[in-house]
Amino acid sequence: MVESGDTLSSIAKQFNISLDTLLWANDLSSSSLLKIGQKLVILPTSGVIYHVKNGDTLSGIATTYKSTTEKITVFNNLSAEGDIYTGDILIVPDGIMPPVVVYAPPLVPLASSYFICPIAAPCRITPLISVTANAASRFTPPRPAKF
Repeated sequence: MVESGDTLSSIAKQFNISLDTLLWANDLSSSSLLKIGQKLVILPTSGVIYHVKNGDTLSGIATTYKSTTEKITVFNNLSAEGDIYTGDILIVPDGIMPPVVVYAPPLVPLASSYFICPIAAPCRITPLISVTANAASRFTPPRPAKF
């Protein structure tokens, strides 16, 4: 439980785990603020906590989190075959979280000209540099009234 004066790094040091392990286990960032009385998950070693999903394999988990099947098997007291089941909770010793892939929308190219009239009316393409929007609007037919 967080006490007055505790910081993320002091808690990690106190429990001999990496700061990243503390952050990952508690879904925190390095800029997260702690509150007195807040409960934190403290893993027994540096690494990652993992909830086994349908279709997971020990080698796949080890690869994803940059660990080894041997470390996971030994630390979690798994059978020699390394059987894991959906719903199992594993500690991945010395594991690291994979980088988060952030989707960036494609850049919209700048147009060299613009359409300056309503879709229902005939349109003219106005070059970007030679005509202003106000000047172009004088040549654009008015929109029909909506009832």
